[in-house]
Amino acid sequence: MIMKHGTGISARRLFLRLLLAGWALVGIIRLVYFLLRFGEESLQMDFAAFYTAGEALNHGLSPYVNHVTRDPPIWDGVDAFQHSRFLYPPLAAVLFQPIALLPYGVAKYLWMLLNLISVCCSLFITVKTISLKITPERILTLIVF
Repeated sequence: MIMKHGTGISARRLFLRLLLAGWALVGIIRLVYFLLRFGEESLQMDFAAFYTAGEALNHGLSPYVNHVTRDPPIWDGVDAFQHSRFLYPPLAAVLFQPIALLPYGVAKYLWMLLNLISVCCSLFITVKTISLKITPERILTLIVF
């Protein structure tokens, strides 16, 4: 509802909201496109190393050794040398054990979703920490970013 005298939303504010909503929609469509593309075409080498480490622990094996000769092989698909690309403390591999129970493709999409949720949560925490008043314009601006 557009009103001239103060109680409704001004035409300028409505235009700003529509503009931000359009940008947000374009951004969401682009984000979904990239998520699908990366999910299907990208190896995501860091995630592959984490997933492989969790998978190795699930089979009672060391996460620091490639198990290429095992049937079926447990390795990250990149490095066929004796040592794996997993260079982190054992606890990091333990954290990936549950996700390594899923098929790699499903786990990769779940990992991307968890990353996206983490970014959204960090934006929300930042807004709350600096005590910004939450308005539709600010929400749409956060979505655009």
